[in-house]
Amino acid sequence: MVESLLARFEMQHIQSGKSKVVSGADAVRLVKPGSSIHLATTHSVPFGLTFELTRSFWDKKPGFELVTLGASVNVQVMLRNPGFLRRIITSYAGNVYPAPSPALIFQEIYRDETVPIENWSLLTLVLRLMAGAMHLPFIPTNSLAGSGMETENRGSSVARVKDPFGDADQTVIRSLVPDYTLLHGWAADSSGNVLALAPWTEFNYGALAAKTGVIASVERIVESGYVRDHSDDLLVPGSQVLAVVHMPYGAHPSPCRGYPPHWGYAEDGPFLTEFRAASKNLDSLDEWARKWVLGVSRQQYIKQLGQNHLRTLRDQATPDSWRRQTEQRMQTVDFEAPVRPIEQMVVAMAQVCCDRVRARSYRSILAGQGTSNLAAWLAYYKLAEEGIDVDLMAEIGLFGYAPRPPQPLIFNSANFATCKGASSAVDVLGIHASGARGKECIGLLGAALVDQYGNVDSTCIPDGRSWLLGSGGSNDVLSGSAEVIVCCPQDARRLWPEVPYITGPGRAVTTLVTTKAIFRKTTPDGSFLLEAVIPSVTESNRPVETLVQEIRESTGWEIGTSSSMAVLSPPDPNLVRLLRIFDPDCYYLK
Repeated sequence: MVESLLARFEMQHIQSGKSKVVSGADAVRLVKPGSSIHLATTHSVPFGLTFELTRSFWDKKPGFELVTLGASVNVQVMLRNPGFLRRIITSYAGNVYPAPSPALIFQEIYRDETVPIENWSLLTLVLRLMAGAMHLPFIPTNSLAGSGMETENRGSSVARVKDPFGDADQTVIRSLVPDYTLLHGWAADSSGNVLALAPWTEFNYGALAAKTGVIASVERIVESGYVRDHSDDLLVPGSQVLAVVHMPYGAHPSPCRGYPPHWGYAEDGPFLTEFRAASKNLDSLDEWARKWVLGVSRQQYIKQLGQNHLRTLRDQATPDSWRRQTEQRMQTVDFEAPVRPIEQMVVAMAQVCCDRVRARSYRSILAGQGTSNLAAWLAYYKLAEEGIDVDLMAEIGLFGYAPRPPQPLIFNSANFATCKGASSAVDVLGIHASGARGKECIGLLGAALVDQYGNVDSTCIPDGRSWLLGSGGSNDVLSGSAEVIVCCPQDARRLWPEVPYITGPGRAVTTLVTTKAIFRKTTPDGSFLLEAVIPSVTESNRPVETLVQEIRESTGWEIGTSSSMAVLSPPDPNLVRLLRIFDPDCYYLK
């Protein structure tokens, strides 16, 4: 009798419920034309499911609304078919690898106004999905105030309301509830309980907000006991999942982190580089789409990648792979080459960052992609040599990571294993950068355009109908960090009197570093003053007056000079060498 009573308690690892495992083609057929589809982003992107959706609906003009933190490869293919998308809700639309850059197809739809792009910052888009998952009509945010996104979405999805518990006004944003969420995870049982390892970026908010449910792809189908043994990594419960697809490499070309000894796989740099080249011309973009999406099945896609290439991606995901790659790449780096102006800018930005961390005792650094990221990495190691412990953060949820070469991407999967903590964008952007911990955070950002007040534009030039990229997390950093340093090449086409669109307000920006100068503001609402000149290493003997005149001619506003204007010395050779190890292919250092 005792045994029979206890037996039922041994059933906890027995699979429960009917199997939801189906093919990719059958899974996407659950989606109805005209729906709002959310492509979830952890550190993985559901590229495999998205390509399957594209193939399935290519001839049907489904008019989907697409919600995604970053519109990149998959969305560019969809846009080559008029009528496939009716609207895009995103925080970023462009190419991401090897460096952020505008994409032709987004420039075309923005210029011709064929598919509207609804702009949000990364954090506010995640918060809207969080509110949807919590069944709230709206949610407060510290971002967006004073930006073009606030203006564009005011009334429809953004409002300023009186704080019912205080005297100040508060920005609130409408919840967002998609019909379906597509996501990729590491594993799931047949009932659809999906596991995914951190970092999670948007976590599971979009998945749990989805009105109809989730379609998930995973690397492997496992027993229920496996899910329970890894319950800390449950991303979505099976009750919210409509279908689960066994799809190895379903996140490719993005990475997917696994459990040791199966480490998963790294992002596919060569694949993304090939796509970026193809996307510069619409004919070549169509050819690429036929080769990798429209003209192939999932099995053919994997065959075209080849087992040797996939083995390389798996190897690159192991914790010690960065060392082997760096040793190989260092053989080709010219450490004695003359210092480039862009390298001088990065080193100068790193030095300014170190000075500010020492002066203000900042505890964390949050950098954007590109040259600002490289400056943050240099500052991190320089401060570490001095015994100053500062936590590097990345918007996808990396906290306290130690950057590894030779990939300069801020989201390089080699950095995942070095984190003190891996969580989500809400933690990093919403708390550490712009929340209760924001007073301890200094932000480093690159700018497509910046004006004399520190306002940044990385989104668009409305009068010229020219699309740039979008906010990503930059508005959140500018809105919430205690202080922000911005970098931008010295060029009048990029240094405007007033930017045409405010992606992020400049009140927190104290310093602008260019390839020729360092500018500083003395008050939050003031204009930049020229504080220091950065002479080219190859032209160090030129008169300072000549250098200042060149800076004036390549700045879009009338500049004033500081009474204590300095001339920077040549950069520390050790920092230049470290910089070249971080970016041996000169993705950012051209």
